[in-house]
Amino acid sequence: VAPLRENLNANLNRWNQAKSVTANLATVLGLATLPREPSPAARSELLLECGICYSSRLKDQGMPDSACSHEPCSRVYHRGCLRDWLLALPDTKQSFNTVFGQCPYCFNPISVAGHGKAT
Repeated sequence: VAPLRENLNANLNRWNQAKSVTANLATVLGLATLPREPSPAARSELLLECGICYSSRLKDQGMPDSACSHEPCSRVYHRGCLRDWLLALPDTKQSFNTVFGQCPYCFNPISVAGHGKAT
């Protein structure tokens, strides 16, 4: 971020009202082009990655199979990753084989059952 901030401060006087905002930003930030937003296919692939291990598939667990029920978050997790994450936190509660805690991203309540372990 620091190099972009330095470029912005040094080149702000190069802003040209006749150019588009994106062209001006590229010029002012000293970039050849601005990064593009990920394609819908790439974005949907990101949603299939476990929010803890960032892997879409684990050898012994397959695809992420637990999700945050909070609609704006909806992050997915491998059951073993989420269980291990929650068990490492001091305020996690456990009842039999179900662990209750907070989603690592939105901090809303989340639970996971089972004995799966992350690798």
